[in-house]
Amino acid sequence: FFFFFFFQAEDGIRDVERSRGLGDVYKRQEEERAVSAHEERESRQNVESFSECSKRQVKFESSKSLSLRQMKELIGDVYEQKKKHDQKCLQGGMPKETMEQYVYTYLNQQYGLRNLILDWTKAILEGIAKYSPIDSEVLLFERILRNECEEGFNYVLVRAKNDIIETIKKHIRNKRKFITEKELKATVDKITHNPISEDVWSEIINTLCSPADRSILHAKILENSQQEADRKGKAQRILFEDLQNIFLEYVLAVHEINISKFVKTFKAVDKEKRGALNQDEFAELLEKLKIEITPIYFEKLLEMLDPNKNQSITFSDCLSAFETEQVTIAGEGDTDGTSKKKYTLLEVMNMNQSCLYFTL
Repeated sequence: FFFFFFFQAEDGIRDVERSRGLGDVYKRQEEERAVSAHEERESRQNVESFSECSKRQVKFESSKSLSLRQMKELIGDVYEQKKKHDQKCLQGGMPKETMEQYVYTYLNQQYGLRNLILDWTKAILEGIAKYSPIDSEVLLFERILRNECEEGFNYVLVRAKNDIIETIKKHIRNKRKFITEKELKATVDKITHNPISEDVWSEIINTLCSPADRSILHAKILENSQQEADRKGKAQRILFEDLQNIFLEYVLAVHEINISKFVKTFKAVDKEKRGALNQDEFAELLEKLKIEITPIYFEKLLEMLDPNKNQSITFSDCLSAFETEQVTIAGEGDTDGTSKKKYTLLEVMNMNQSCLYFTL
């Protein structure tokens, strides 16, 4: 599959002991701050986790109802603000937060008042339950919250969307060699806001996918268009947004297969279910995944993943390291290291062959 080269969420927001400043907002006396902190802890405990709610498809009652567009805009802003927050944590010597933890931080920074935070939390939960079954980007956000996919995979979907548009532009240029940029933009807009013809979506699939993936996606697209035809009583067709969603959903599904062993093992090691590991738990993770590295390389990984020695390595950071960090290994039967090759830790984890040793 063409995305193999890309880098690569169980329970709720759990950091209930850390009040995010309601007392500072109101500047009350110590007794009032204590009451506010107690109410905050109680309210967080009363709001079910994102993962549990989404699994059980719980219905929520909120004064807000987010449209799909609003939901995706909010998710995009959370991604951007979390990058800045992570940098501040790093510079301030604080541990990074998981996405679950950060959502409450984000809402507190945006609104401050407890009732508003709770209302927005419920609206987000409602949006996830409503839109994750039909939109790949909301589905990805749910997976990140549940520590089942890394935060950086958002950029893979962004690049996939860009690749689809670039393929459409190439298709148009091949038919109209002297088209102007203004005309090209207008033609792309027309294609992406109407049912898309089979020759266009076929070229997208054929250009961006391997032969095996093409047949799977081709069948999914035809199934979708047939369902749409049966529902509306019209000829088979597929809207661009449906095509794009099928494509992104497939990219995410392939990625989930590749990281499934890591996700399962991480959750088994993360006994406190906080979405982060300490140093000993990280060592246990490597052991359970049968990844043997030198002590020097182990220290190097710790320095990279937990530079401030907070004993907190988030799921997202850990998985990202597995997808980018490389080790040199000797193949089966090689005792003198003559057939050494470089592999990412994730590739090593998914190998079926036995590997004799690991080096820097």
